[in-house]
Amino acid sequence: MAVVVAEVTWLNGLLREVSPSQFDKSLVFSDSKAALQITANPVFHERTKHIEIDCHFVQDKIKDGTIQMQHIGTTEQLVNLMTKALSIKQHEYLLEDESLEPFSLDEAFDKFYHGIYAYGPFFDHVLGYWKASQENPNKILFLKYEDLKEDINSHLKNLAMFLGVPFTDDEEKQGVVEEIAKICSFENLKEVEVNKKGVHISGIAHTGFFRKGKVGDWSNYLTPFMVERLEKLTQEKMDSLGLTFNLSSKTSKDITSV
Repeated sequence: MAVVVAEVTWLNGLLREVSPSQFDKSLVFSDSKAALQITANPVFHERTKHIEIDCHFVQDKIKDGTIQMQHIGTTEQLVNLMTKALSIKQHEYLLEDESLEPFSLDEAFDKFYHGIYAYGPFFDHVLGYWKASQENPNKILFLKYEDLKEDINSHLKNLAMFLGVPFTDDEEKQGVVEEIAKICSFENLKEVEVNKKGVHISGIAHTGFFRKGKVGDWSNYLTPFMVERLEKLTQEKMDSLGLTFNLSSKTSKDITSV
């Protein structure tokens, strides 16, 4: 809670520098009644052996009018979508909140560009796994989609070897590698009955996970300006780290790093 209050205090200070307008108290929601009671009146409590400095910090911000604490039921706490493992029923309930309006493409792109993503900045995740795979190649296998599309059979063999169950010569001669590639292809999976109907717990229809699967097709759904921004961002993030991507968009050349 103290971290949230500190962020709110900083943001309020920043906004006051930009605009002299009077700001109302910032609402901070918490589903912990005990925490709210302690910040409102930090006296001895049978379950509280000592009061942390953080608690006094929060109480000071309540007194000076920076924030106002407000209780919210656990089942109504939208932030739980991103921070807790919820049941399917509870997840769908929060997603159906009428106050949640879907992002426009411009809004979604802008958030992604600035690292506002469900589980943190996308490129940080990619580079984290890439670095880890370089440091510990026997434990972490890093695969790129465009490489799989170019030569699926070779990568399937490498994957099997990485997992410690390489294909035998007989299996390769019998076409087992090719058969697995066919079974796991987008073309086959999107025809499986369970993938033709129903909705994922995220609210996305199952059919939405099986698009063309064509390398570079992403650029056909963005504006030229978005494509240019994303290509530059990718190059900035990957530059000099040894990770390369074939963007294959209408406006780009292959992004390479040395």
